[in-house]
Amino acid sequence: MSHASMGARRGRLWTILAVVLLGGAGCAPQRPVTTPAPQSSPAASVRLADTVWYISARAREAGRDTRRFADSLAYGLAIHTYRRAADVLEDGLDIAVADSVMLTRSEFVRGIRDATGRDATDDFAVLFVHGYGTSQRECWRYAAEARIRSRSPVPWVAFCWPSNGAGFERPTRNAILDRAYRSDSAVAVESQPALVRATEVMLDALPASRLMLVSHSLGAQLLVGALSDSTALRARLAREATRAIVFAAPDLDRDRFADSVVANLQPLTERLVLYVSGHDRMLALSRVRSGTPRAGERRDGPLRRGALETVDATEGLSAENRFAELFGTHHALRRASGILFDMIYVVGARRPPECREAFGTGTWSAEAGWVLTPIRPDRVTVGTTCAAATSIDRRVPR
Repeated sequence: MSHASMGARRGRLWTILAVVLLGGAGCAPQRPVTTPAPQSSPAASVRLADTVWYISARAREAGRDTRRFADSLAYGLAIHTYRRAADVLEDGLDIAVADSVMLTRSEFVRGIRDATGRDATDDFAVLFVHGYGTSQRECWRYAAEARIRSRSPVPWVAFCWPSNGAGFERPTRNAILDRAYRSDSAVAVESQPALVRATEVMLDALPASRLMLVSHSLGAQLLVGALSDSTALRARLAREATRAIVFAAPDLDRDRFADSVVANLQPLTERLVLYVSGHDRMLALSRVRSGTPRAGERRDGPLRRGALETVDATEGLSAENRFAELFGTHHALRRASGILFDMIYVVGARRPPECREAFGTGTWSAEAGWVLTPIRPDRVTVGTTCAAATSIDRRVPR
């Protein structure tokens, strides 16, 4: 592609991005981007747009993403569309990539600064680390779907590492999935230096106190390794802690997480949050494969270590349909509407844990700790129902 055509395309994408960012207040994607020929209901055919940013460690060949590491990180944004008529909390969204563009590092940093809000409840960005078996496009789409369901203008940046997008490799005598899982585990370790660099780029765009680090599933292994092994990054975060470090369904050894990870990461963040589930079938498979309970599994009681905030999301609001409820893995963060609301409007907005009770989205007991409910949260009234704090007390949460 010529420099002229590349520049024109980049300009077109910045125009689209401006429309998406400025299209409405409080809920990210508001404006229809295309209206196909009316069918049974014209309103149902209108689609809305949403933007997700990305930092990729994947190499590209002939315009296609590979499973090899690139010589340097790639930056960009992707525009997705979804059904306007969809109930973003509980319906399928029919998400599709509309366009994408690569950015320079400086363009990316400037864009993140401009996209991040100034209000106390949305003045942060999310750096999302995906899990096992995720392609580049799935990395974009999963982050976009999570952001849409959160109903917040907070920008999401997807860190795309070269995992096995198909989720399986050539069958072996042992298991089809096991080989791909072991392969992705090894690649996750190799991806740690790239995630360190990506985090440093985010810290060049925003103060650490305005950055939330979120990992899902196998991505937890990658995030823990990056934050544990980089002396320079740890020193930077020790001077100014991140807004939050969130583990959603982490595929980590539970004892290791409790005995070493919590203490290791606590000094680097204002808030350390763990979302667990009692019916996550992917983590159950991982437990059988590894022989050890996983940190994202609900066990006899909540995991209590230091200031760790453990939240049981087993009964939380979900966008799974009836078939997925019966036969699905119950593992996808992008469909966990209850977690996404809690993560953005309670944790990210620096609201105290007790706001869950005020919203009706969570209950607390000495035996079970924090437990999410299937209540549909009212995003419009959250500000008047329970005010956000300006900072978080690092004492042990209730």
